[in-house]
Amino acid sequence: VHNRLALDVPALRGLTMYMQDVLLKTNGDIALTTPKFVDGTLQLANLNARAVLNDGQLALRPFTAQLDGSPFDLDLAINSRTGAMTAKGGGRGIMLGDMLKKYGLSEKLKGAKTDLAFDLSGTGKSTRALAASLNGQVTINAGEGTIAGSYGDILGEGLATILLLQDSRGAQTHLYCAVTRFDIRQGVATARVMTIDTGRLTVEGKGDVNLGTEALGLTLDP
Repeated sequence: VHNRLALDVPALRGLTMYMQDVLLKTNGDIALTTPKFVDGTLQLANLNARAVLNDGQLALRPFTAQLDGSPFDLDLAINSRTGAMTAKGGGRGIMLGDMLKKYGLSEKLKGAKTDLAFDLSGTGKSTRALAASLNGQVTINAGEGTIAGSYGDILGEGLATILLLQDSRGAQTHLYCAVTRFDIRQGVATARVMTIDTGRLTVEGKGDVNLGTEALGLTLDP
């Protein structure tokens, strides 16, 4: 599959510029502990956070919370003068299907309890420049769930027939697990592990995603 990604959207550019302006003009030490924090669709429980702002540098540590009922933690440092950023954290037991639906990304997946871990660093004055400089690792382990649609719906009837995976349209495909790990070097994310198991079909993936040029080059082997 060769395609293009759209990372540098206007909203992200605007948020980046706003955050840089705030960091440069504000000094302070802010601590927040609350049993419930709600901002639109975002809901956090048992939030414990401390943000220290000093001469354009932000340190967010600790930051722990329950994200939609699942533990999530983040350690973030940003230098708005140099554009340097480090971010480390993750979540455990996140119901991926529910989260994708809640934030309007997809309604096809149900269940799939997921563990997420990331450790990233980079430097850039814009979202695109930061993405192009990233180094680190991202790991996602998703458990059992269901995907709306049959193999024919997901793969196309022709490919499903070749693979002897014909079934009734409108059915559901059972997901046993999905494991992905990307190692990122200078903005190029290389798939070290990419496995999706639906019982009747296992897909292995390899390739990379260039976050700087927004080029996607992945091979999926069923």
